[in-house]
Amino acid sequence: MPLGCDGLCNPLEDLEGLLAFLREWKWGAILGDLPAEPLARQGIEDRVAHRVHTDERFRQMLLAEPRRVYIIALAEGLGLGPLFFFCEIREVRVLEETREILYLALPSHDFGSPAATLQGPGRILSRQDIEHRIVARASNDKDFRQSLLFQPNSTYRRSAQELCAGQLPPYLLDVKEIRVVPETQSSILFVLPLHDPLACPAAPESESGETAIAEAVGLLTSIT
Repeated sequence: MPLGCDGLCNPLEDLEGLLAFLREWKWGAILGDLPAEPLARQGIEDRVAHRVHTDERFRQMLLAEPRRVYIIALAEGLGLGPLFFFCEIREVRVLEETREILYLALPSHDFGSPAATLQGPGRILSRQDIEHRIVARASNDKDFRQSLLFQPNSTYRRSAQELCAGQLPPYLLDVKEIRVVPETQSSILFVLPLHDPLACPAAPESESGETAIAEAVGLLTSIT
């Protein structure tokens, strides 16, 4: 179910809220060990979701103040000051999954390379890898994007099977409804998965610090 969205930009209120937050949650407390290199957006969101699944107090904080928590997590993951993001990111919505409902957020900025396709390695992929490829294709193929938005269940499932040598990946077996939600120019969507994405981590596709920074710049450009 879609949950909280806090806020329009108010610099004084943002600064006061940030200082209050950091008095309770020290810098680095959200992501844990701060990364040596900037993380990509997915890596940051996976760490936030992991924290939600292992810390009920943090979960309640995220649901109550998603914009503030997300911005600080983004700043920790990129190694930048959080005030940089407050007037750029106006709204953060949390989409909380259930056993039967799965969400896919379509970023408003270009996510993949122009050559991105649905070609997989012929084996069962992780959800992260599948969705990375689906979102990359949607950013470059208007017809595919429209199909995802208007026929999300069939398009997502068919794409996942194509990527997994014709097999439906296990994480979809109990899912009855897939909701594909596009981000807007002023709103970021954070999908809170039913299960901890780091409980059984798959080897991530390598992504350099420069790529992560470029992705963040693209994100901010798209919402200003």
